[in-house]
Amino acid sequence: MNTAQERGLREGVAIEIGVFEKARPLVNPEIDLVWAFSGPGTAFEPWSAGDPEWMAWRDLERIMRAVVLVCKITASRLKIPVTSVGREQVELEGPILLYNGVEDKSENGDFVTWTLYPRFPIPESKIMVVREARDEEGKIWSIENTRDQVISVQGNPMWDSVREVALVSHAAHLPRILRYLDLIRPIPGNVKIRCFPVPNHDSLAQDTINETEAIIRYLNTGHLSAHPYPANLGLT
Repeated sequence: MNTAQERGLREGVAIEIGVFEKARPLVNPEIDLVWAFSGPGTAFEPWSAGDPEWMAWRDLERIMRAVVLVCKITASRLKIPVTSVGREQVELEGPILLYNGVEDKSENGDFVTWTLYPRFPIPESKIMVVREARDEEGKIWSIENTRDQVISVQGNPMWDSVREVALVSHAAHLPRILRYLDLIRPIPGNVKIRCFPVPNHDSLAQDTINETEAIIRYLNTGHLSAHPYPANLGLT
């Protein structure tokens, strides 16, 4: 990638992040899967080892955004107030909540523990935790990063019953996710992708730099595409 291409990519990513930061997507009752991408920290801890201070509680913020989204989708389907949604209602009409965190950082374990609390509104039957990724040659490994998270859902039979999928992550993280999706294509073409960003707020400038550099770095190693998928950023 030459200097002009890199400059164009940086500018494009910055624009995308700005769009995600301001986005206010509407809930659609046809969303059958809510996919929460794990982040720094866990459901119980603000940081994992090595995480900077400004990344505190990223994982919990994404989980909470996804949980509320599941409840709103359920309420939309049942035509009831979201305040009336609990485990019984989600069991009846709710979408699946997918979480596939980094196993070595206790993200999956803490998430599962959190879901067992009596007032957690989503029943076990509507929760899917994926802990491993598998390549085309059958090699299996524990999820370690965002790319592994994308690979881990490739070929999953759950897609046969999904009309729309909601991707939940921070605004600055979504451009990288969409570039993994463009290269790996784990989501069937007939499944509509919708993005539900978690605003970065005070960390926007720092994370924009962090994620832009990550995209440049991983593009140069062939791990992702130069373009997001879908091209509309999953916002229409």
